Amino acid sequence: MLFKLSLLSVAVSSLPYLVFFKGQPPFYMASGLILLTVALVGTWKGLLPSRRHLPLLLYLSYLPLAYFLSGSSQGVFALKTAGYFLGAYTSVVIMGRVLGEERGLKILANFLSFFSAAGLFFLALDLFGMRNFAVMSGMKIPYLGIHPIRSLVFGPNYFSILALMGFALSLYLFNSGERIYLLHTSLNLLGIVLSFSRAGYLALGVFLAVYLINRRGTRALLFILPGAMALFLLPRFLQISKGMTGREAIWPLAWELIKDFPVSGWGMGVEKIFAATGIKWGSAHNTFLDVGLMFGLVGLILYAVMFLYTLALVFREKSWKRELLLPLLPSLLVLSFFTTFVVGGFSLGSQLAGIFLGMGMKE
Repeated sequence: MLFKLSLLSVAVSSLPYLVFFKGQPPFYMASGLILLTVALVGTWKGLLPSRRHLPLLLYLSYLPLAYFLSGSSQGVFALKTAGYFLGAYTSVVIMGRVLGEERGLKILANFLSFFSAAGLFFLALDLFGMRNFAVMSGMKIPYLGIHPIRSLVFGPNYFSILALMGFALSLYLFNSGERIYLLHTSLNLLGIVLSFSRAGYLALGVFLAVYLINRRGTRALLFILPGAMALFLLPRFLQISKGMTGREAIWPLAWELIKDFPVSGWGMGVEKIFAATGIKWGSAHNTFLDVGLMFGLVGLILYAVMFLYTLALVFREKSWKRELLLPLLPSLLVLSFFTTFVVGGFSLGSQLAGIFLGMGMKE
């Protein structure tokens, strides 16, 4: 039951990002209700935190404290804070355990590969002149001359998160002897490349570097360094002239806002925080800055420690977790600097990030 409910929560959490249902609040509410059910059933079945979950518990303990210190008086902020608590606890403590097995990894790999396959399908429609049916960006990828794919999900950076997670899972399963996952690996790799997301490219580079060093040792640097240097010969492909697409302006502003309330943060809702100060952005496009805005520097530090602690656990592992998570977690950290998927949120990226952290903390 827990296994099926966990998969259902992951599936429902993807719906608000689909073109057909974009931003529909009922799906977030449905995802939250499923998470609550998973938490209750999981607790009843004895899936309780262990000492490996200590950094998570410290972070979770600070959320209600930050809420009271911020002076947030509206009930909706208390509800959202409780939602983040519930989402992080459930995805890490319970879902990371029940989905951290071969059956769960396969289903997640198939699910995430669907988005890359859909993106390539729409690209094919676009190339055959059926752009009215395609979900494509208006720009074109330099040197290739084709439109970047966006799959069924809006935003190249967010799509690259899903494709990277799918790539990591599929590559692990392929290396484990599941040869059919070579197709999934290829689809997700193409998805990342054709998303035209610079954050996705950087995260992919980190993944491949850590993956090769983990398998081949420092000899892998002989291949990694020339490849990295070659990219700088393609300035148009790296979109250097575009700068940081607004992040160079919003990040300093977000940091100044964090310094205004460094202990408590501003309370829940980054979009409302920006709106109160005359900024029209919906987020800082940086997971850590968004956490800092909501929960202050203390919350930001505890959140970062949770990731780094899990990475340290995985580094000492000799099991399948090292093969899968050692390259994936640093890649997710890189993506966290350019887009937002806070562990505890009800969105797809947030839930999956929590699940992978949970796998790393699994006994």
